[in-house]
Amino acid sequence: MPWHFDPAVRDQIVARYKALKLPTYWGGLNAELTATFSKGGEVRSVEIAYPRDTVSQYLRYGAMYDQGLRKLP
Repeated sequence: MPWHFDPAVRDQIVARYKALKLPTYWGGLNAELTATFSKGGEVRSVEIAYPRDTVSQYLRYGAMYDQGLRKLP
């Protein structure tokens, strides 16, 4: 099956990024999800944030794998 490019899908993605006021080239950062739980442990809500500081996010990710990075600000 040959590869097919659908410009309508591309236009929809670009429109979604414009609504978020994020540049389309901003691919190095991931959205951060924060869950709120009920007393029974069920997820009640999830908040989504779009960080703009690459260094902080990379350090947080690094701290998941290297205990020494947890001491950094």
